[in-house]
Amino acid sequence: MPKFLKVDSVSVYEHSIGYKNLHPLVSVIPYASVTPIHNSLNQYGVYALFLLENNIEELNYGMGKYDYQAGTLITVAPEQIGGR
Repeated sequence: MPKFLKVDSVSVYEHSIGYKNLHPLVSVIPYASVTPIHNSLNQYGVYALFLLENNIEELNYGMGKYDYQAGTLITVAPEQIGGR
């Protein structure tokens, strides 16, 4: 069984990628300026939006795998699982 990162707050996610917490409830993270994200599955307890500027070969979301193209907007809600 894979290990999940439980993202119960914005600060938990920021800490996991090495980003300085500027606000406890909202964050805009430029991924070019943080530690590379390792392959992980996240169990979200927050709402999140991810704008993918680059192609990602494959991403797990729920029970399936998806191919995302550049410029894709991904949304997640509490109790969803996603990652790679």
